[in-house]
Amino acid sequence: HRPWRCTAPGSTPARGPISVVGTAQVKINGSSEEMLSYAAEQFGGEPVDEILQICLETMEGHQRAIMGNMSVEEIYRDRKTFSKKVFEVASVDLHTWGLL
Repeated sequence: HRPWRCTAPGSTPARGPISVVGTAQVKINGSSEEMLSYAAEQFGGEPVDEILQICLETMEGHQRAIMGNMSVEEIYRDRKTFSKKVFEVASVDLHTWGLL
């Protein structure tokens, strides 16, 4: 697994554009044959950089969507809730791809 940082510019209805930096670690879920099969089907033969780019774009997209539904004050005051929402939504995609 490899961490990365991403900036996802977004906007909120009340405040206009904002930018949030996120960090995530993603790895192939080797806990079962089924998860390894999903990862192989999705990414077999892809270079690591390509897999990381797909994950990055997925995380950024989910961050932007959640940022659009929260005020700047909510994001700033309750970073834990913001992070939890991003994780919950993004982890569905990652799990489908055999990642964690």
